[in-house]
Amino acid sequence: MKWSERARHWVRPLVFLGENGLTLTGAILTTSSGLTMVGFWLLELLQLRPVHPYAGIVLFLVLPGFFVAGLLLMPLGSCGGGGSCVGPVSCPRPTRGSTSTGP
Repeated sequence: MKWSERARHWVRPLVFLGENGLTLTGAILTTSSGLTMVGFWLLELLQLRPVHPYAGIVLFLVLPGFFVAGLLLMPLGSCGGGGSCVGPVSCPRPTRGSTSTGP
């Protein structure tokens, strides 16, 4: 498998997510809040002085709320936003031997 084919295989789900604004917003919200939580946890572990008391409110209440909200937005976007999802939504895959790039 060529490098360009591998890259296309890995990028395909990202392009599929980017077609729907609600799903993309959920993915961005979940990813950013997750990375921020991990960063706060590392800062809390490595800091030698006591952590500010309000940091716990942000770390354990607000950020997980954003994380869950993003997780809830992703399937809503892939189902059309109206909850009319009939079945599992999957990333479209090209057929074998197909060389066309689309219509």
